[in-house]
Order: sequence, then structure tokens, then C-alpha cells
Amino acid sequence: MNAKKTNAIVIDDVVCNPPCSYSRDCPLYNNNDERNYCNTVKQLCGAIQDAKSQSIAAAPVAGLHLSNQETGSLLLSPGFVSSIFDLDADTGISQIQKEFLACLTGGKLDPKFLYFGDEVARKHLNLMQGGDYPLFPKALGLLRNRKNLESIAKRVMQNSQDIRLVSLGIGNGQKDETLIRKILESTEKTKVLEYFIFDISSYMLREGIQHIQNNLPEYSDRLSIKVFNMDFIKIDSILNKGGNTADKTNLFLLLGNTLGNFDEHVLLHRIHSAMTKNDLILIDNQLIESNKLETEVKSNLEKPYRSSSDDNLCWSILKRAGLTPADGKLDVNLSEEGESIVTIRKTFQLYRQKTITVLEYSGQCPKNSRITLYQSNKYTKEKLREIITDAGFDVAENYGDDNYALILARKIDVSGSEVPSNFS
Repeated sequence: MNAKKTNAIVIDDVVCNPPCSYSRDCPLYNNNDERNYCNTVKQLCGAIQDAKSQSIAAAPVAGLHLSNQETGSLLLSPGFVSSIFDLDADTGISQIQKEFLACLTGGKLDPKFLYFGDEVARKHLNLMQGGDYPLFPKALGLLRNRKNLESIAKRVMQNSQDIRLVSLGIGNGQKDETLIRKILESTEKTKVLEYFIFDISSYMLREGIQHIQNNLPEYSDRLSIKVFNMDFIKIDSILNKGGNTADKTNLFLLLGNTLGNFDEHVLLHRIHSAMTKNDLILIDNQLIESNKLETEVKSNLEKPYRSSSDDNLCWSILKRAGLTPADGKLDVNLSEEGESIVTIRKTFQLYRQKTITVLEYSGQCPKNSRITLYQSNKYTKEKLREIITDAGFDVAENYGDDNYALILARKIDVSGSEVPSNFS
């Protein structure tokens, strides 16, 4: 599908043709009631990147661009796009940069900064698609297994053919494409699949959606995309406020070994709160046999995280704050975290005291201080099942093996009794 010139957007009878100069003469800019709409249009056409989300504004259009100067333009069509953010309308300085600085000086980055910014996102995709990270092809192979895919589709459509995919991080789009294709192949030709994508990275949104559009041209009229350019940890407040997900069976996708990067209990609780009756979630994550690991097993677990590709990703994150190899060193630490969990941490240790500057903001990091850039939890099969069930889900299937889990689970109600369904 070829990109076209940006279509005009009509907002409360005011015609906006992004990209524009965002002049103060614009009625959308000067009218305080419409300022949020104007900022939404700015974000959608790529003039402002890296914005943190807190509120919703949607512009229904026949086609809309996600673009910026670095990566060009992508036309999203059909459907409509919602861009969600909290941006200072007068200064244009994103509050997320303040949070980035606070995380650095506080010694631990929020997981979203693994994907935030175009260069970081590009390095992340390079890591996934390269030979240094075997977990991506492992997970993709499990998902594309014909028997597994047939079972997932059957389970999802057992109650209804009215399905919505809710993707929590699109990545390069390959996993989502696999599921979209299978669901559309398995449903009536009159059915339109709604596809909600939550991702803080505008770069990954463009790359992932471009992959889907390129590989599913025959389904372009049966796919309606709604984009949430935001941190998906807020999914409960967003969907409960305006997502209107109760009209269909929703399949939430938490793929890419993502669960282990977060506080599992917080993330699963947020997702559970956003779900409605008969909704399901598909989760993948690396497994361990025990948290009492032999030296060789520890070395194998650490190996992908010590690769040059992973180091390149980490340096691209640190570069945003002006940190270079002259300022400190990267390291990988493996530790046992409670029963049946192993945590791998990628850290940066400063050689000397350093003043870190992000945009107009600055803070101090002491000499020898460590910053945890990310962590990745690995679970035993039994522990992962326990975590998922304790969060209010019933595990329907595990399509994985002893080394990697691919779990399909359904929501149960807060009282602990199962939501009525036809699951066997």
C-alpha cells in the first residue's frame, strides 16, 4: 500500500492540513478548548515525538499519517487513529523527559525507556531480528506452529466471531500479523477485525504497521486499526475510560518476553482491570527449570544480554542523557529473586560523579553509582502459572515447552469464580 499525501482533518468545523507550521494564528492553537485537539494532530503527523499520554482525543478519518523527518510517512487506512499524550502546549517539552532524568538519577529506568525514541527502538528491533537474541525466533516459531495457531483461533472464537486484538507492544509486527491472518482466515468475510495497538514507540508503530499492511493487503478492508501511542501500563485507565471493549471478545497480546521486564503483579492487575467478560490474554516468557542454577546454565541465560547488539541498545538509551563509555561501564548481573525466579539485570556503573542533562533538566549521579537499565525475570513453569492465576486468570493452554512458555489465559471475575464461558 503506497503512502499518500496527508488528508485534511476536520475538527469542529476547522480544517487542519498537517503538517503545518502550528502558527499561533491557527484557530485550533489559539482556542484553549481546542488546544488538545491541535496537539493531537501534531502528534499524529509526527511534528512532536516522545510525548507521554494521559488523555484521549480521536480524529476519525479515512486515512492518517504517522510520520517524522527521520523515518518518513506511513498512511494508516482504513479505520481511525487515537493519539494519547500529555504535552506542555506552550513550551513543547515532554514531561516524559523529566521522568527519564528522574529514573537515571534514581538508579532504575522504567521499562518503557527500552523502546522510547527512534534510535533506541531501531536498536531494539535490530537486537530482536539478529542472531544474538534467540528468544524472538523461539517465540515466533511457537506461535506459527500450525497446531498451536489452530487451537488459539478456536479458543478465541468459541463464544463469538466478533473479535478485537489488543496488542501491548507491536514490535516488528510479525507476531501480530500471524494472529491477524489466522483470525481473518477463520471468520466470515463480512467480519471486520478491530486492532488496538498500544506502544510508546512511534518508530515501532510505523515499522510494525508497515509490516502488517505490506503482508496482509488482501485483508485491508477487513482490518480497522486504532493506535494508542502511549505507555501500555496505563491500559486499564484508558480502556475503562473510553475504549468500549465490552462489545467484543478481546484477545490481549503480551508477547516478546515482556512480562518479565515489569513488576508482573502490577502489570497483570492493570490488564485484568481493562478486560471484560470472556476476554483472553496470550503471554510468552522464557522459562527456567529451577532458580538453583549451574554455572553453565547461568552463562547461557546471560549470553544474549552480554551481546554487542544488547550493548548497542543500552548505549543508545544512555546517549539520550549524554552518557558514553568514557563515563562508565555496562555489566550483567544474575540473581535469585524469591522462590523459582531468576532476574537478569543490565546495569551501567559510573566511573565518577556526573551531571546528567536531559533537555533543560539536570541531575547528579554519584561516583560508582549503578543504574539498572532493565531487568528480565525468568520463571519456572509452575511459578509462571501461579503468577498468572494469582492475578485473576485461568490458564487455558500452554503451547510452549520446558524452555519457553506461550500461555493462553482467560479472565475470571474478582470473586475468584470463573466467568461463564464455553471453555472445555
